[in-house]
Order: sequence, then structure tokens, then C-alpha cells
Amino acid sequence: MTAKLHFTPPTGAPDLRPIADALRRQLSGVHLEPTAVGTVFRVTLGSGESVDVRLSAVPVPGTVNGRSTIEFEAANALPAARSTAVPQPIADHLAHYLSAAAVAPAGPGGAAEDGVRRLRGVPGQAVVSDIATRLRGADSVRRWAARHHGSADLGALRAITDSTSLILLSGDPGTGKSALMRQAAPACAAVLGEDVMFLQLNERLRGQGIQGRAGSELTAAIQTIADVSEQYALPTIVFLDEADAVASSRGSDDIGSGAQENLAIVDGLIVAIDRVAHRDGARVVFVMATNLVDRIDPAILRRASVYSFDRPDAAARREIVHDLLGDVLDGPALDRLDLALARSGLPLTAADIAGQVVARAVREASALDAPLRLERLVELATQAVASSPVRRA
Repeated sequence: MTAKLHFTPPTGAPDLRPIADALRRQLSGVHLEPTAVGTVFRVTLGSGESVDVRLSAVPVPGTVNGRSTIEFEAANALPAARSTAVPQPIADHLAHYLSAAAVAPAGPGGAAEDGVRRLRGVPGQAVVSDIATRLRGADSVRRWAARHHGSADLGALRAITDSTSLILLSGDPGTGKSALMRQAAPACAAVLGEDVMFLQLNERLRGQGIQGRAGSELTAAIQTIADVSEQYALPTIVFLDEADAVASSRGSDDIGSGAQENLAIVDGLIVAIDRVAHRDGARVVFVMATNLVDRIDPAILRRASVYSFDRPDAAARREIVHDLLGDVLDGPALDRLDLALARSGLPLTAADIAGQVVARAVREASALDAPLRLERLVELATQAVASSPVRRA
């Protein structure tokens, strides 16, 4: 029988309380999205015993706290279920530094691939293809060169094999950088035919303000990730959102930045990424996202492949509207709504359209138990305010 686990265990099931309590402590501060459903967590109890539980529902996405309601089921109650648990060394040593951690299982990735395609007007598919190619490893590129170029001395091949596996996503808030990364692991798992681990790091990598620890904690964390990737033969995506908070320029004149700490952090990050690049057994790709590319340290930029995420143009905006409402509105109605979304100045982002217009209209119609109305969608589209770019102070 499958047992549903909540942070407040069901009445009449006191035996679940130790598991729920241990799970609450283990996941406190971790950000969970619906895409994490299916992930297996190994819960270690005070007695030293461990229990595997599978995430079955995330009613409200967000950061886990003591009031969160998240549903789990006993993994061993699922016949022939293949475990996609994050390796134990990650849970043991890196939980403090992770905003999200999951292993996307190999197999069809239709939903994830469709999610990537629906990020209109941004290089989503190019980024996923780049990540997947890097995760295949240098040997895969060498085999490609041998098949297509024989024994030719291909200088470009050396440029690739000597480079770091670092990708930088740059663009205004709401342009799809984080949304893409939520789909990256399952999309790559489908391409590679292998499980792919996804780890999202948080700003705790900056250390605890203790002299001498600012860079060492970051270096040690990345070393652990590389060790696990190699030991478990597990392709791994390491994602750092708001990267300007960790990888800002060492020449920054920001008085409050803590120049010495920042220097140690960026130095540690560069050293760690370079070390991983020269480990053939560790298939790790680092992806950073930033709203402030001019704040990223030049040494990081030199090592990165940079992808720009722009606000949707007219064609992309129309595709977004069609994806969201094409099964509800006919062509003329979509044209009218698209016209209301157009701006002569700063364009709306995809997140602006989805959040301020479509999601709000759906919530209102649902509350009234009524169908969506074009007039209300147009009204909300006219009122929508474009998210402002983040600018350097």
C-alpha cells in the first residue's frame, strides 16, 4: 500500500511521523517545482535507518518550510520503479548549497522537449543541444571528427577539448532563462538516453563571511560534484541563477561588495571549473544565468559560451499567445489580443504575458466558473506593464 507523507502526518499514522520530521529537516530551504515530481529522496532517520520516498505532488511550487504541504509515497511500493534519487554524497555534503536537486531519468522527454519549444524567441533548443553535446564528453567529439574529417589536423577540435564546459545565459528578468533550465535535465536525458543530474546552487556558496572560507567552500562543493559525476557515471548540469551575485567582476567598485571576499570567490570558481574541464571521467556542464552580464568577471566571460535571451518580438509574441490560448481563441481573436499586447516602447516579456494577462484571466474565470472572455483578456493585455530591466546601480 502506498503511504502519502505530508509534513503533518495523517491522523492514525503515527509511524510516519519520524519519516515526515526527518524529511522536513532534510528539505528545509530547498526550492521544489512540479518538474521534480518523481524524484526519489533517501530519508535518514535518527536510528540510522534510511527510507526511500518518491515525490508525488507539489501543490504549490516554492521553497520548502515547516508549513509546506508536499506529498510523497514509499518508493518500494511502486513495482519495478527505477530509482532516480540524487546520489547520497550530494545529499550528505551539498544540501546546504542547493536550491534544487533532481535526477532526470533516461527515456522519452516529450513534455520537457515541448516545454523548451514553447519558449518562443529565445535560443532554448540551441542551449539544450549545446549542453547535451558537452555532456557526451570529449571522446564523442573526437569520434565525430574521425568519422567526418578522418586524420585531418582539426584545430577546432583542440579548441573544444581544451575549453571549459561553461554556458552563460544573459537577458532581462522574465525572458525564459530559469524556465529553460527547469526543462534542461529531462530534455538532455531524452537526447542522451542516460539519466542526467540537475543541481541548482544558491548564494550560500559565498561562504559564511569567515575569513579564508569564501572561495574554499565553493571549490570543495564543485570538487564533490565532479567526484560524484565520475563515480556514478552520471552526466550533470550545475546551474547558478543570478550569477552576478557570485561571479561578479573582481574589479568591481561596488563599495558594499567586499572586494577581498569577491576576489576569493571568483578565483575559486575559475580554478574549480578549469579543474573539472580536465577530468575526462566527470561529465559536468556549468550553466550560469544573469540579468547583468556587464557585472560578470571578464575571466568567466572568456570561458563561457554566451546566449542572449531577448524580449519577444512581434512574431515570437504571436507564437506565445497561440501556445497559451490557441485552443480557446480563433484566429481573429488571437489577432486582437496580440495587438493589445504590442508596445511601442519596452516590450512585454513572456513572463509578463503569461502572468499578468493569461494566468490572471484564467484565475478570474475559474473563480466565476465561467469561460474565458476575449474582452477581459484584451483589457488585461492593455493594462499589462513590461517588467523593467535590471540595471547596474
